[in-house]
Amino acid sequence: MALDNTVTGNVKYAYFPNGQVESISYPPLTDGSVLKTEYVYDNLKRLSSMTNKKGSTLLSSYSYTYDSNGNIETTSQTLINQTTKTNSYTYDKLNRIKSITRADGSTAVYTYDL
Repeated sequence: MALDNTVTGNVKYAYFPNGQVESISYPPLTDGSVLKTEYVYDNLKRLSSMTNKKGSTLLSSYSYTYDSNGNIETTSQTLINQTTKTNSYTYDKLNRIKSITRADGSTAVYTYDL
């Protein structure tokens, strides 16, 4: 499938057989390179990673892990020429966010009224 924009060109979407987005390709840049976002899913059809590339150069990548209830457990971000930054999440028994520990070590704690 492609969306045509007469100003910027075509945005092309590729899909896996199950209908999930496999990749998105954007119109060529002035240097001729193409920006592309690629997606990978786990066996439960949850997003497990996403990469952004300019041609064959990796610009950024993101990965996600999930707990046994399907809540996001970690998110990791790697930008070009930088170290990976990972955030961790915990949940209460009702699957509400309980805390976030950020890559810099700071923590946000959440409480709820009953």
